[in-house]
Amino acid sequence: MVKLTVRPGTDQQIKLGAIIYNSDYDFGGTILGAGVYATKIKNETATGQYSYAPRDNPLINLQGNVYWNQTIATQTVKSPYVVIDGCGPGCNVDFYGPIGTVSGFTLDTVGIEVHNTSRFNIGPFRNAVTYGADFNSHTVDVTNGYDPGAPLTPNGHRNTSGGFVEWKTNYSSWFEMINAVRYDSFT
Repeated sequence: MVKLTVRPGTDQQIKLGAIIYNSDYDFGGTILGAGVYATKIKNETATGQYSYAPRDNPLINLQGNVYWNQTIATQTVKSPYVVIDGCGPGCNVDFYGPIGTVSGFTLDTVGIEVHNTSRFNIGPFRNAVTYGADFNSHTVDVTNGYDPGAPLTPNGHRNTSGGFVEWKTNYSSWFEMINAVRYDSFT
């Protein structure tokens, strides 16, 4: 894990981060015909955050985030699953196949989110209007080596995006009203 914070000015901040995780282990057992699978998980994440909030301008409190994540998971048959006669429902949950059969997936995600809050007074009312947008994209690639669970996470690509506006107003200490609207879309 690595984190870095840079302050290029008194009103600005940049944060960068990265996390790398690797794990190799055997999963399963040979009792009652269950299989043993060499499992490898690799997860990498990178993030970047930017904020800008000038002290002399209450209309600007800008924050933005970008991120990337990749997860790669594979299972390789070391000892195959054995079907047991009369085992009953739920026995065929493990993937099967000859020794060396590989099942797994790769999931790639990228995204960005930006929002700003503007603060101002109108007469005795204190107001804060926050508005922003976000976008993320996911891509899944599945390696199906006789894995009965593979159809639950099929190959594919998804994009999601949205935008929002929120208005918060206060009067004295006894009245607060929050109104918001958000639009989302996906493909």
